[in-house]
Amino acid sequence: MTGEREMAQAGLLQEHKEIRSEIRQYLDWRSKSIQFSMALTTGAVALGPKIGTGLLFLLTALVVAFLWYDEVRHLIAVFRLATYLELFVEPNVPGLEWETIGGRHPIQTDATERAVANGIFPTMFIVHATLMVRYSDWLPWQDRLAVAGLALVFIAVATKSYSVFKHGRQRERDTWRRVSDATAQRQS
Repeated sequence: MTGEREMAQAGLLQEHKEIRSEIRQYLDWRSKSIQFSMALTTGAVALGPKIGTGLLFLLTALVVAFLWYDEVRHLIAVFRLATYLELFVEPNVPGLEWETIGGRHPIQTDATERAVANGIFPTMFIVHATLMVRYSDWLPWQDRLAVAGLALVFIAVATKSYSVFKHGRQRERDTWRRVSDATAQRQS
């Protein structure tokens, strides 16, 4: 019996290592996305007066919006993986508590810390949208249409982002608990 338990714990430990590695890959991708977006924004600010076309900045704003949304999707995946570790792996392997106790760590407790950590993409989006308006060479109705479209994109991604940052981890806990309960019912 002890041998089977040790084998099961070894399997869970390996699963923990692999999932933590996958989480690390998501976080590395976030870092690369931020670096790319910052380089794009720096280039746009530097070259804006020379290029001077609204279409370019409309496109760069949309690239930043895509990267921002992609970050949100990756955060959902990180929450899903971390919650799985917290609920199913760590309780069954003595000494593994990173996700279990990490959720109680008071990281980013005030609004300023959260804004600095999570405001990078929204800020860059606004910079690109502002450059689009500043260097636009369109007719007034085209300007209004582009601004309205970017405003809708901003609202959609910001709403999704806020929802995930605010409720994502708890949603994953609730979902994994339902999965666990359904699995237990089928096995009994």
